[in-house]
Amino acid sequence: MSNKLEILEEYREATHELAELQDESSASTHRMASHDQIDSLRGKCDQLDAILEAMDAAED
Repeated sequence: MSNKLEILEEYREATHELAELQDESSASTHRMASHDQIDSLRGKCDQLDAILEAMDAAED
Protein backbone atom coordinates (compact mmCIF):
# COMPACT_ATOMS: atom_id res chain seq x y z
CA MET A 1 0.00 0.00 0.00
CA SER A 2 1.20 3.48 -0.84
CA ASN A 3 2.00 5.85 1.94
CA LYS A 4 0.07 9.05 2.54
CA LEU A 5 2.67 11.32 0.92
CA GLU A 6 2.63 9.27 -2.29
CA ILE A 7 -1.17 9.37 -2.41
CA LEU A 8 -1.18 13.11 -1.72
CA GLU A 9 1.31 13.70 -4.55
CA GLU A 10 -0.78 11.57 -6.93
CA TYR A 11 -3.86 13.57 -5.88
CA ARG A 12 -2.10 16.88 -6.55
CA GLU A 13 -0.95 15.70 -9.98
CA ALA A 14 -4.43 14.47 -10.90
CA THR A 15 -6.14 17.69 -9.78
CA HIS A 16 -3.56 19.76 -11.69
CA GLU A 17 -4.08 17.70 -14.85
CA LEU A 18 -7.86 17.95 -14.45
CA ALA A 19 -7.67 21.74 -14.09
CA GLU A 20 -5.53 21.98 -17.23
CA LEU A 21 -7.95 19.83 -19.23
CA GLN A 22 -10.93 21.86 -18.05
CA ASP A 23 -9.16 25.12 -18.94
CA GLU A 24 -8.27 23.71 -22.36
CA SER A 25 -11.85 22.61 -22.97
CA SER A 26 -13.32 25.98 -22.10
CA ALA A 27 -10.64 28.09 -23.80
CA SER A 28 -10.33 26.35 -27.14
CA THR A 29 -12.82 24.51 -29.27
CA HIS A 30 -9.99 23.10 -31.40
CA ARG A 31 -8.32 21.26 -28.53
CA MET A 32 -11.31 20.14 -26.51
CA ALA A 33 -10.39 17.53 -23.99
CA SER A 34 -12.35 14.34 -24.12
CA HIS A 35 -15.30 14.31 -21.73
CA ASP A 36 -14.35 10.72 -20.90
CA GLN A 37 -10.84 11.86 -19.96
CA ILE A 38 -12.19 14.60 -17.71
CA ASP A 39 -14.72 12.25 -16.10
CA SER A 40 -11.99 9.67 -15.51
CA LEU A 41 -9.76 12.23 -13.80
CA ARG A 42 -12.68 13.47 -11.69
CA GLY A 43 -13.29 9.90 -10.56
CA LYS A 44 -9.62 9.41 -9.76
CA CYS A 45 -9.53 12.64 -7.75
CA ASP A 46 -12.65 11.60 -5.84
CA GLN A 47 -11.15 8.20 -5.03
CA LEU A 48 -7.85 9.66 -3.89
CA ASP A 49 -9.66 12.28 -1.81
CA ALA A 50 -11.69 9.54 -0.11
CA ILE A 51 -8.51 7.57 0.64
CA LEU A 52 -6.82 10.63 2.12
CA GLU A 53 -9.87 11.41 4.26
CA ALA A 54 -9.95 7.82 5.54
CA MET A 55 -6.25 7.98 6.36
CA ASP A 56 -6.79 11.25 8.25
CA ALA A 57 -9.69 9.73 10.17
CA ALA A 58 -7.61 6.67 11.06
CA GLU A 59 -4.88 8.92 12.47
CA ASP A 60 -7.32 10.59 14.88
